[in-house]
Amino acid sequence: MAATSDEALEELLSTFDQIHNEFKDGIAEIQSLKSNCNAETKKREALESIVYTLQSENERLTKLYTESLHKFAAQIELRANYRSLKEEFKRVNDELSQKEIEYKNAVEWLKQDHMTKIADLESQIRRVAIL
Repeated sequence: MAATSDEALEELLSTFDQIHNEFKDGIAEIQSLKSNCNAETKKREALESIVYTLQSENERLTKLYTESLHKFAAQIELRANYRSLKEEFKRVNDELSQKEIEYKNAVEWLKQDHMTKIADLESQIRRVAIL
């Protein structure tokens, strides 16, 4: 009976040692998983920080791009207005030149007409004076 109880005790000790070793392995695995979890949490936090930074940078660049686009559109509009005004100026300037030519011609014609009338009147006065 002593042999049986020694064997049972040996088996019980062996089982206890096995449970104890599995328990230590389980604790080691839990600690390893906890460490991995902490590392992954830190990675996630770092990635979240990077995402936040990228979103902020994206918003800043979007705002800059939008402002640049508005300035570019305004420049295009100003250039179009400039061209339109330049064409209008040329047209008005050409009209003015044409009107100046017409005015000079009209003044010259009036001078000629008046000279002719003066000559006619002078000749009429001479004829009346002779009579």
